[in-house]
Amino acid sequence: MAQSKSSNPEVKKFADAMLTDHMKVADELKQLASSKQIEVSDQPGAKHQAQIDKLGRLEGQAFDKEYAASIGVAAHKDAVKLFTDASQKASDPDIKAFAAKTLPKLQHHLEMANTLHAALGK
Repeated sequence: MAQSKSSNPEVKKFADAMLTDHMKVADELKQLASSKQIEVSDQPGAKHQAQIDKLGRLEGQAFDKEYAASIGVAAHKDAVKLFTDASQKASDPDIKAFAAKTLPKLQHHLEMANTLHAALGK
């Protein structure tokens, strides 16, 4: 969506990086879940679908700011918290290891999102 709705090359670059990295992590998570006989949905939850729907109604600079704030910063803050908790508290050692391995990349994504969000606010 960012490729078609954004006019900002930095937003598009961020979106490309997120797509690439998140698809890789999603594939790893699906493999882990499958090994545990856990089914993982490919569909976003209601909260994330609402964010996607909101973004779908925006264009240009309005899209860029909302994308950076919601998909960039807010979603990555939530993910960092979730993966931090899982890396420390998960009872399954494989899930704990997956979370610990993935956490640094998510923290880096949050830093990237904060930088992008700050740049768009200027």
